[in-house]
Formats: sequence, C-alpha cells, structure tokens
Amino acid sequence: LDAGYIAVIDQFNTVYQQSKDYHNPQLDISEWPDLVLNFSATNNETVALSIPADKYWQQHAKGPNNWMFMLMNQLPKWPNQTICGLPLINSYTCVFDRSNSANGVIHWLNKTEA
Repeated sequence: LDAGYIAVIDQFNTVYQQSKDYHNPQLDISEWPDLVLNFSATNNETVALSIPADKYWQQHAKGPNNWMFMLMNQLPKWPNQTICGLPLINSYTCVFDRSNSANGVIHWLNKTEA
C-alpha cells in the first residue's frame, strides 16, 4: 500500500479519535485502489468481491463535507475476525440464506442501477 495512503488514514484516525470531523479537500478517492477480498464458496471455488474506494471512504458521513474511513483495525480482546459491513455490502445485493447449511450462506449479486 502506498505510504501516502497510510498517512491519510493515520490522519483520519487521529481526528476520529478526538471525535472531530475529518475535512480533507485534497482527498481524491479516484486515486485510491479498489480492495478485492477473496472468499471460499460452498463449491470450494474462490469468489472475489470488490470494494470501490467510494464505499470505504464515505463523503458527507455524519455531516457535510466530512470524510469517514469505513475500515477499521482489529478490535482489542476480540476474536481474530473482521466485520466488513457497509463498505462491502454497499456494492452488492446480499441474500442471507440460513436454510442452506448449518451456518447459512450469503449470496452476493451485483447491484443493478435503477
């Protein structure tokens, strides 16, 4: 990951920990990469899901012109897991199917623009 990205994320984290809004007019999310997460499918294939930068950097979050970085570090004293949440599911239509197996299955469908 580019060191410039790390500096911006660190700057956001500092401001966020102080319960302040993050206004950065130089933040150009078109320069940020899509994140690709690989998951194991029920048929043992790999499914790649993409998180575009405009989903993990959300503008006007909690107020006008406020940027919110939507990915976080592992929480202390929590199991080794990640909750992808809104940045991931924002780009897809998700069907949570508990009837498919003991743990359930998530079906990911590309969203169609209305």
